Amino acid sequence: MRLLIEANNIVIKRLSALDSTAVCASVAQYFSPRKNIAMAINAPLHETIEVDQYRARVGLCQGLSLGAFETTSGRMIAFYINRIETGGKTNGSAVTSDTDYFKEKYEWVGPISRLSEHAKENIFRDTGVEKPFEIDFGAVDPKYSKHGISTTLSIMSEDVAKENGCDSIASFVTSSYTLGSLKKLGYSIASRFDLSYYVDRKTGLRPFVNATPPHNIVGSLYKLL
Repeated sequence: MRLLIEANNIVIKRLSALDSTAVCASVAQYFSPRKNIAMAINAPLHETIEVDQYRARVGLCQGLSLGAFETTSGRMIAFYINRIETGGKTNGSAVTSDTDYFKEKYEWVGPISRLSEHAKENIFRDTGVEKPFEIDFGAVDPKYSKHGISTTLSIMSEDVAKENGCDSIASFVTSSYTLGSLKKLGYSIASRFDLSYYVDRKTGLRPFVNATPPHNIVGSLYKLL
């Protein structure tokens, strides 16, 4: 791990595949990043954790993710899984094929994957973007939820994106709170859905009608760098 910043008894470091154990433990302990949406369609929590832990391990391989740690204990209290996309596909990973695997394994994965794809559809249309950087997902220990850690990780993710020659940064968010936070950082909204009314384009059903605030609002945001 490479130290990036240290302040207020919190250290921010660049993560690698060597941090997969700590990140996967955080996914399970703090919350599975898609837990609230998954709960709306009665997906078992242990299944959502399995899927998101896998996504975390894949994302860590690119060495672009960030983690926040307590300076005294060394305990991870937050992470952002970041990756670079090229031509709409994740560079250097097999996320697409493995998503198909999980779609077959767990019925609930399909609706969530289609929702994410719908939200990201044509996100950079007419912008001239060639090398987008994506904040895939993140988690913060609830004890630190009001400490500005998520904002710090978002800003530092922009720095990582610029260091790697990316011309934009994007994120699919699953709450109105996160959507509002990124807007304050200069992000533009590419898509926004109220899950109470969202219709799955494949089935014609409303799979997330039971989603509750603030997780009933999802969407994709981007920022040109």
